[in-house]
Amino acid sequence: MLNITSLWSSIDGRLLAAHVSHISGLYDSINTFVIYVSAQYRERIEFLRSFPTIMPFDHLLPSRSILLGDFNHNIHTRSSSQSLAQWFQSIHLNWYDPITADPEHNNTPTFRYILTTNFLLITADLTDMVDSHDIIYVARCDHAGISTHLTLGCTRTGPVIWRCDPYVAQDPHFRTELTAFCTNSEYFLSNLDTPSLWILCKSRLKSFIHTFSKKATAQRRRNLNKLQRMCKQLLREPTDNETNVQLAAVESQLEFQYEHSSSVLVLRSGLQWTEK
Repeated sequence: MLNITSLWSSIDGRLLAAHVSHISGLYDSINTFVIYVSAQYRERIEFLRSFPTIMPFDHLLPSRSILLGDFNHNIHTRSSSQSLAQWFQSIHLNWYDPITADPEHNNTPTFRYILTTNFLLITADLTDMVDSHDIIYVARCDHAGISTHLTLGCTRTGPVIWRCDPYVAQDPHFRTELTAFCTNSEYFLSNLDTPSLWILCKSRLKSFIHTFSKKATAQRRRNLNKLQRMCKQLLREPTDNETNVQLAAVESQLEFQYEHSSSVLVLRSGLQWTEK
């Protein structure tokens, strides 16, 4: 899961900056800039001319950065305007175009099948992480979707990470209880060596999670039985608008409960949250 933090936007809203990180800190964060250049020639010239000065950083471009959007101009085609020399110099010195560099996608049109105006650029430190990219034509849209897959590193899973049932992990009450458990864990840990401490902590953490899961499962079972009784009762009552509304609401909750139970069974069959 990603955490996107808005950092900055230009006054006209044509340039946005955001900080993208993994919610659990599994990967180093990425600086992302989204750009939309006006299709009007004069506005486009004025915006691109001022582009190097309106970017939200001083002189040095931050590492691990992505610049993407609709440039309304092929950045690999020189303009007759001499005033845009600084713009081209800034783009080609600081950014790399992994999609156009691929012979398979070189000069592939991204706008109305005739022009290449959409780009996804990365800083030099990310070039070795490029794994694949694609250009997808979207139905009823004049712009194509472009994407680049970056290998940001190995996921930090291992004997020090315990991955539990994601449905339990989404429960705010569980997260509160887990935080309290981990915070208070120092009071029950004895003076053992580090490996032994980890084994003890993991054992008690596993027991805590299993206990919470059993209670949550029992509560869901009670809720399911209650909803089923309500549904049967409503089906026996005379049909009217109010009854239909109540029945639809109960059936919707039942469907959610059934889907949740099925998803948990699928996860358990694949052992998706066992320790790695």
